[in-house]
Parts: sequence; structure tokens; C-alpha cells
Amino acid sequence: MKYQIGDTVLILHSNEEAVVTDIINNKMIMVDVKGVNFPVYMDQVDFPYFKRFTEKKLFPPKKEKKFIDDVRKEKQSEINRVEDGVWLTFLPVMDTDEFGDIVVDEMKLHLVNHTRDAYHFHYMLQYFGKTDFELKKLSSTFF
Repeated sequence: MKYQIGDTVLILHSNEEAVVTDIINNKMIMVDVKGVNFPVYMDQVDFPYFKRFTEKKLFPPKKEKKFIDDVRKEKQSEINRVEDGVWLTFLPVMDTDEFGDIVVDEMKLHLVNHTRDAYHFHYMLQYFGKTDFELKKLSSTFF
């Protein structure tokens, strides 16, 4: 016999999985599909292994790499913004000392561009004529 009681089979015309509950004769078996028992010919059923391997993936497919050229650009916002110039902002970074007093530990410096134009800038910090920090960049635009 090809099938035994308890085997899982695939009914070919409906593509459903069933369990063999009884063997009627050499050509027919009794199957159970979701609580419904009915007889089928053995040539109308097959083992479901081929279907399982071809339909379900064992591992999820690998995600394709996206390159920067393939990423679509963001839409420009239609909001009318006020151009109020280029700003240099100093943000203090606070810390507490050993006596519990709040002191300024360092300063964060930001260039804020609220214009439609991009600017090149060159920032240089010097102590006693010696350059301590230098930054050259193309600033981004506000719009």
C-alpha cells in the first residue's frame, strides 16, 4: 500500500491537505478534511511534500540592497517660509562640578541657514595665534 492510516495527503483537484482515516480497498481511501470524512480514489491524492517545498520558502528572501541613486527624492514642501538670514547659534553644554554648581563645560556651535542660497563657510578657532580647530563646508539651504 502506498498510504497508511494517519498519513497526510494532498487532494489534487482542491489543493487541500487531508489525513487518511481508513483504507477501503486497493483503489480507494477515506480521508478527513477539516472534520469532513469522504472517500477518494488513490490516483486523486498525492503526498504534500512537493507542494510544501515549492510553495513555502525555508528561509525568508534576502532584501535587495538599495543604492542612493534608487531612493526617491522627498517632495518639496509648499509652505512659504520666511527668509531671515544666516544665523550662528551657540548652545552651552552644562555640567555640575564637585561642589554641585552648574558650570558650562563646552559650547556647541551651529550654522543655521534660513535662505534659499547655499554658502561656503570657513570656521577657524585660534588661541594665541595658533589654530586649534578649523572647519570648511558648504552649508545646506533652508528650502
